[in-house]
Amino acid sequence: MRVLVVAALGLGVQLYYWYEVVSFQTLSKLFAAKDPETWIEGLIVLCLSYLIIDALFTVLRGAPEKVAAEEETANDDAASAALQREAELSQDVSRLKDKVVQLETALREAEQRSESSKASRARSEVIDAELVNLLSLLQEKGRFIDFLMEDVTVHPDAQVAAVARVVHQGCSGLLKEYFSIKPMHQGNEGEKVKLETSFNPREYRLVGSVHGNPPFNGTVLHRGWVTEKIGLPRVVSEGADADLSSDGPAIIAPAEVEVAAS
Repeated sequence: MRVLVVAALGLGVQLYYWYEVVSFQTLSKLFAAKDPETWIEGLIVLCLSYLIIDALFTVLRGAPEKVAAEEETANDDAASAALQREAELSQDVSRLKDKVVQLETALREAEQRSESSKASRARSEVIDAELVNLLSLLQEKGRFIDFLMEDVTVHPDAQVAAVARVVHQGCSGLLKEYFSIKPMHQGNEGEKVKLETSFNPREYRLVGSVHGNPPFNGTVLHRGWVTEKIGLPRVVSEGADADLSSDGPAIIAPAEVEVAAS
């Protein structure tokens, strides 16, 4: 830019001096002149001519270099933009991979919860089926459901006692057949007992005025029961499973119909 300004100024001054030069009738008069000012003017014109020519050559040489520099700068900018874009794409890919991993983990957890839920429902159905089966056996052996569902208040005590004896015998035989039941507390009811700090709350239920922490001193009201064996038949029939998996009621004992001889 400075070169162009100098060239423009030099060109203007040179045009002025050229005008002064051409105002002479001939060049010989210029060289024949003995006035020092005229020679100084000529030297100034020559210097300005040199400066203008040098400035033009400088501009002409600098144009390709400037173009090359601009191209190099553009290439550098493009390369930098490409590297930046590549880094952004790499980050996007990394984030996508993380999201895929998270989705896969969530999917596996959902599958595990689904399988656990199915197993829990299946186990619950089996337990329900076995409870229904126990009621069915109590009904079969001792007419337990019949006795409990009957309104005994309308019957005399003697009749209720007679029926209770039959129910007791049947249900007692069932318990002895499929369970091994014994008292939880090996002592007697009414005796004093001390429960230490290590007592099992599942084995002893505290009632009455319970305050603070063990040991506790109390009286045995009931010895409790515990079984060492459960030998009930397992429910594996499709009929029982169907009762549990459907919305219908679970059958404890079917209705009995006596068919008359034809």
